[in-house]
Amino acid sequence: MLLLCAALPADCLRVAVVQLRIDESTYSSLESFRHTVSAAVESAVRAPRPDLIVFPEYTSVFLAVLPYAQGLRGAASVADGLARVAAADSQIGSLRQVFLEQAPMVQGLVCEVFGGLARHHGVAIIAGTAFARVAGSDGTEELRNRAFVFGPDGVLVSMQDKVYLSEFETDVIGLSPGSVDEAAPFAVAGTRVGLTLCRDTFFAEWERRFRGLDLWIDIKANGVPFTAEEREDFAAALPARLPGAGVRNGITACLVGRFLDLAWEGESSVIECIDGRVRVRVSALSAREPEILRAEIGVTEGGISWRK
Repeated sequence: MLLLCAALPADCLRVAVVQLRIDESTYSSLESFRHTVSAAVESAVRAPRPDLIVFPEYTSVFLAVLPYAQGLRGAASVADGLARVAAADSQIGSLRQVFLEQAPMVQGLVCEVFGGLARHHGVAIIAGTAFARVAGSDGTEELRNRAFVFGPDGVLVSMQDKVYLSEFETDVIGLSPGSVDEAAPFAVAGTRVGLTLCRDTFFAEWERRFRGLDLWIDIKANGVPFTAEEREDFAAALPARLPGAGVRNGITACLVGRFLDLAWEGESSVIECIDGRVRVRVSALSAREPEILRAEIGVTEGGISWRK
């Protein structure tokens, strides 16, 4: 459905935003996960062909349960799932330990699956996030919520760690924060792009980091029902950041669906800021269903947006 019809600038970026729905079957096997994301990419690359495909936060996090998938069938909750894993493997005592041990495998699969899709289709992909294992400054191992960006040749071109973690991430999973100063914009087809991970977008210090960029992308896994109040909270994230950063174009990509007793809802959107005023160009029809939004971002003059 065409929303606006206007002349496009020559220097523009076509983006496909994947509002991805997951469930337990998504992570029941590598083949199931590969099918889910491959199907989304196949839909996204249909004409008009994008330069960039954006997946939401947490897209690859639960690849960590692949070695335990059979035993997790029918588990009622995260606690139930962990108890089953611990019963099968006496060396496992916490969720953090599961994610730490499986982090190298998960990162390898992210690079294999998304890097392969990027290379096959010749399109850049923001692959959402997975939990990555890194060496801490004190020599201990840290676990971070990390985004991965692949170029159209399939090469990993950027990684970025979440800074402002949720209580679930710190208290339940045991994640450690990244740093705003470690985050760096990247370029896709000549367009300068900044990326924030969900809760990070609420904090104004990112504005100085991304000042004057062409596009700001916020990837989310919003773990509460998308009520009217939550819609207002979304407005306090990316729409509140663009004016202060002097960034014209913004995109939010949301995860939807369930895994065990965890659930996510949110409306993906494309927004534009002109003279300090922010308007929604296009948004998802539902906060709970999968969808692909398409946007054409002009580097200098804006562009058109449309929904598929």
